[in-house]
Amino acid sequence: MIIQRARPDMLLINEFDFDADGAAARLFQDNYLSVGQGGARPTTYRYRFTAPSNTGIASGFDLNNNGDVVTTPGAAGYGDDAFGFRAFPGQFGMVVYARHPIDVRGVRTFQKFRWKDMPGAALPGDPATPAPGVAFVIAGDQNADPDDGDSYQGAIHQLLDHPRIDSRRAPSSPGAVEAAATQGGANSGHTGDPKYDTADFADTAPGNLRADYVLPSERLRTAGGGVFWPVSADPLSRLTGVFPFPSSDHRLVWLDTRP
Repeated sequence: MIIQRARPDMLLINEFDFDADGAAARLFQDNYLSVGQGGARPTTYRYRFTAPSNTGIASGFDLNNNGDVVTTPGAAGYGDDAFGFRAFPGQFGMVVYARHPIDVRGVRTFQKFRWKDMPGAALPGDPATPAPGVAFVIAGDQNADPDDGDSYQGAIHQLLDHPRIDSRRAPSSPGAVEAAATQGGANSGHTGDPKYDTADFADTAPGNLRADYVLPSERLRTAGGGVFWPVSADPLSRLTGVFPFPSSDHRLVWLDTRP
């Protein structure tokens, strides 16, 4: 056991569920730390401290905007409406163990400290109004297909249909078309054109999808692009292969742009 071998004088354990009477912290000491593990000597911490956190605290508001306010811990959707997404108050909290007395009366909490009051806080801006006239490219794995799969409905269309983004040229590949046809399964029921797929997911569900994007702003001109997904007859198909993949189940996507 790492703790019993390192034997620190003070120990912080994160993601330790909080309970008001400290039973979990006491039981961890009695049943684990005080019992030699894997040949290591037991270690005893006379002092310990745990406190409430923001995780899983009911907000009283409909934070996920689904029309319901869930305030019962453990109920479906509770975490979505809680401060610090968790299923119950104190989930993934913390505990401190110490060999020396802890100044509990001097402990301060930042539980109610507002992020906006943090010096230099990186507050989210309004995504609908970026700095005017600035060219940009949004690139990455969005894990959302515009037509198929089980991503949040319409999520990727917030980007594809945005007036500041030019999504008219969608990178494609012949290998994706071949894969959808030969693998079948969920791919057979997709409505989107398989040539735009960028990820080779399970054939049962969700099937191959367009999950990776390179989206230029409307000020940039696109000169070409594609998805690195060779057909099986291409010698380079060894680089993408089939499950278990030699590289990744996602494919490289590129777009050539110019001012």
